[in-house]
Amino acid sequence: MVVVPKRRPRKKRSGFGSWLRTLFVALILSIILKLFFLEAFIIPSDSMAGTLQNGDFILVNKLHYGPRTPQTILQVPLTHQSMPGLKKSYSDLVKLPVRRLPGYSRIKRGDVVVFNFPPDSKHPLSQKTHYIKRCVALAGDTLKIVNTEVFVNGKKQDTTGFNLTFQYEVGGKNSQKSKVLENSNIPFQINGDAYRFWASPAQAAKLSKDKRLAPDPSKKPLLSVSNNGVRNPHVYPQSERFAWNEDFFGPMVIPKKGMVMSMIRFPDNVALYSELIKKYELPKAKVEVINNQLIIDGVLIERYTFNNDYYFVLGDSRHNSSDSRYWGLVPGNHIVGKAAMILFSTNKNQSWLNISKFRKKRWFKKIK
Repeated sequence: MVVVPKRRPRKKRSGFGSWLRTLFVALILSIILKLFFLEAFIIPSDSMAGTLQNGDFILVNKLHYGPRTPQTILQVPLTHQSMPGLKKSYSDLVKLPVRRLPGYSRIKRGDVVVFNFPPDSKHPLSQKTHYIKRCVALAGDTLKIVNTEVFVNGKKQDTTGFNLTFQYEVGGKNSQKSKVLENSNIPFQINGDAYRFWASPAQAAKLSKDKRLAPDPSKKPLLSVSNNGVRNPHVYPQSERFAWNEDFFGPMVIPKKGMVMSMIRFPDNVALYSELIKKYELPKAKVEVINNQLIIDGVLIERYTFNNDYYFVLGDSRHNSSDSRYWGLVPGNHIVGKAAMILFSTNKNQSWLNISKFRKKRWFKKIK
């Protein structure tokens, strides 16, 4: 006679425990996805108007250029700088070096990129505020802007496929002109007795033909362009050595890793690059400029070899963007990823009860 031992009844798993395990796995997968693959962002301004609108919810591909390893490991998961109830959702007691893992492509001219805002000194690198702009010049390029047009290495940049907008002005303030601009869905503001609006050249040309806006052909909307040779003190590098402004800028060489520049023979290089060296190349060294000479840790530097690649970025709304023309270049280790797609878009000026709140024509749109 064979005696079969009785099996102990299996304990039923707690529904709450199973739910916690599922939640934990989902959290880990979400963190990995955000760190190394994809991250979502909301566009908060009109600096990329024409390509991206305020209220667009976009997806950024981090695999494109290669994801970065996290710098601050003591952080509330899935947060960036803060969270409700906490002004700071991370601790910078432990900071690791940022490394970029291999990607499947390099940054190209014309790419729309998300990056950590370089001048942000309140946070560690990976926690700096996120910006989004279009890369127009790569490390090693020579950039020049002439009458709003970008030239790279002596060639005019091909902007085919870019939805660029510029600032225009038209005089003669009245209610009829206000109505025309409102109905055109073009951002505008009243500037004294004139209107200032931001539109593409095609939109401006169409508005110029509207007799309600420009009854006199001689007073059609004009492109607002700064005069060549008139220095804007807010434009990089904020030096009196350069009579540059937002519409006439450069020429400027964009530093590349391993590039050697003379700081004695070409003293303009000190004004152009000393802040880059101080903030991003040698942040722990004592970098000084004395009588337009570069001094590092008490040593006069005749030639400097750059340790990083840099990039020049512009907003597609060329007269309504804080970009490299004002605060300088983007170091390569600040690049987060390539803007890939608009997932969905909402109009922040409309109520959630209004169907026009949802801009469905922009949903699942590839970013070019």
